[in-house]
Amino acid sequence: MMMVRRGLLAWISRVVVLLVLLCCAISVLYMLACTPKGDEEQLALPRANSPTGKEGYQAVLQEWEEQHRNYVSSLKRQIAQLKEELQERSEQLRNG
Repeated sequence: MMMVRRGLLAWISRVVVLLVLLCCAISVLYMLACTPKGDEEQLALPRANSPTGKEGYQAVLQEWEEQHRNYVSSLKRQIAQLKEELQERSEQLRNG
């Protein structure tokens, strides 16, 4: 009875370790798959060769604001283009 119990405890501990390792691997894969790529990651903190303190964060903030403005203007252009295409298709449906 004691050997069965010891074997069962060893088996359970191995299963628990494997489950923990599996969860860790899944977590790492999830983080790799879901983190944004590109310049956004680099904007989180000032770079090593950039000014430190308030100036560094202000420079990063200005850079982020410029990227945001560019993104917004790009979206506005896309919206205008889609509206134009929608209007053209609506006219085609009315005339056709």
